[in-house]
Amino acid sequence: MFKKFLKKKTNVFVVDPKREFTFAIDFIQKAIEDEDKENKAKILSFVEGLVKEDLRSDILTKIIYNPNNMLNRTSWFPLGYLDYDISQVPIIKVDLSTTCVIAYPWNSERYKKMIKTLSKEDFKYYKINHFAEYYVPLDICFVTNGHHSIAAGCGYKKGWIEAKEIDITPLFEKIYTDGQNWYESATGKLIFDVPDFRIALLFEIAKMKYELQKNFQF
Repeated sequence: MFKKFLKKKTNVFVVDPKREFTFAIDFIQKAIEDEDKENKAKILSFVEGLVKEDLRSDILTKIIYNPNNMLNRTSWFPLGYLDYDISQVPIIKVDLSTTCVIAYPWNSERYKKMIKTLSKEDFKYYKINHFAEYYVPLDICFVTNGHHSIAAGCGYKKGWIEAKEIDITPLFEKIYTDGQNWYESATGKLIFDVPDFRIALLFEIAKMKYELQKNFQF
């Protein structure tokens, strides 16, 4: 009986990306209905901030809870659907103490080393090792290389990095998501999986804010 109880309680915390995404969208839509433009924007920004912090802290700590956590990603969004060359985008400075930076430390020994190092030293940006992409209008930065040192810098809230500034606003009309995958809006064709349902949620919140600003109403 006790084993059955534990199993039942454990299953409560199993994440179903589509379900979590659908619940969150429903929560947001009900929260903003019947509100004016200003309050809708405030509510969307409030939820957005919570999701960003949840995603950021969760990814920074996964390797602490489980040494086998891995994230093999080459792309977070279907950037191939953008109508411009991302190799020509501006490079901006990103503050690790104020910006939502998503770094994924995947090796516990490297992470421990950097945590110990940055407890005594300042974070140093290395152009040949630290790569990242800052997404407009999500106001979020995803690290693509140098995860361990940047993750430690984020934890200590010190230092800065450079990142490509990529505007993904054109994707709002070209793709959609169910929290688990990205799809082409025109054909419904599956593009590839979403690495985390919270990324899909942040995409949808940014889209809502964009539509709100553009049309003054939903």
